[in-house]
Amino acid sequence: MQVAWDDQISKKRWTSIVGSSEHTYFFHTPEWAEILQGTFGHRIATRLYEVDGIEVLIPMVEKRTAPFRAYASMPHGYGGVFGAENLSPGALSRIFRSMVGGRSVGFTLHLPPGATIPVNGDRMIRRCRNAWTSAHLLSLDRPCEDLHAGVHREIRRQVRTGERRSVVVEHPDGIEGYRSYYSLYEQRSKEWGYRVPEYPWTLFEHLCRCGAPHVRLRIAEREGTPVGGLITFEYGDTVFCWGLAVPMASRHLYPTHLMFFDLIEDACERGFSCINFGASGPLAGVRNFKERFGAREIPTEDYCVLSGIGDLWWHLRGYPLSPFL
Repeated sequence: MQVAWDDQISKKRWTSIVGSSEHTYFFHTPEWAEILQGTFGHRIATRLYEVDGIEVLIPMVEKRTAPFRAYASMPHGYGGVFGAENLSPGALSRIFRSMVGGRSVGFTLHLPPGATIPVNGDRMIRRCRNAWTSAHLLSLDRPCEDLHAGVHREIRRQVRTGERRSVVVEHPDGIEGYRSYYSLYEQRSKEWGYRVPEYPWTLFEHLCRCGAPHVRLRIAEREGTPVGGLITFEYGDTVFCWGLAVPMASRHLYPTHLMFFDLIEDACERGFSCINFGASGPLAGVRNFKERFGAREIPTEDYCVLSGIGDLWWHLRGYPLSPFL
């Protein structure tokens, strides 16, 4: 079995492979990798493998913590192994094993709903199962009116209440819209107990600068004052809900309900097939809220591949030696 790889891939080639594949998201694109590099300093490390004439693309980034490094496909979203359907489990094992060893302590892979890879019980490739390995998907296989009618009556009542309270949904596309979103996000982060937000402002600057046409921002306003924000990623036939910021003081205005209704209508009008509301984890209230919109929970697959050193630190995830694990 001949296995070779190249990490000097043109954006055009990368985009072509991802664009012609299934289960694709904005996270798989060169633009998302550039956003991660510009925000967090992760080196773009995407590889194009060739295994006995079969091409396999793995979008990924590398983070270094001297003297070690780790790889991930892809942080803060979904990764992928494009072309894996044509591989044998043994060939996939060879590819994954090529990523670890020496100073390379590990590789993590977060697949989107519906995507899978061939594995053969290789003990080095671990399937990770936890409360976050799923996502709620809403199929847009019916007219928008039917989808709205299928939403739980309590949600529809709260949408009408929000409208009566003069909440409207805007679609800003400039940096000021992102500033409004970040202000809401900072407020919500404090309510979650974070001293500083998980994502820095520079990430949203990069989303505004590099995300078009795949990143869309919604701001719910009441009398010109932002009361909620939603960031979605549009790619292929799916819209992914990536960021939601609604401070507690705005909850009685139901901005989330209005933004989701607007999202469903907009996605139907523009021909998308699915809305991915993301993972709910152990949050039963969040899961119930998404299901009241008609979304269905679908499992996802997460994997990690560890070197000997990475294996030692597996139970101390978050330690600097294993930044992605």
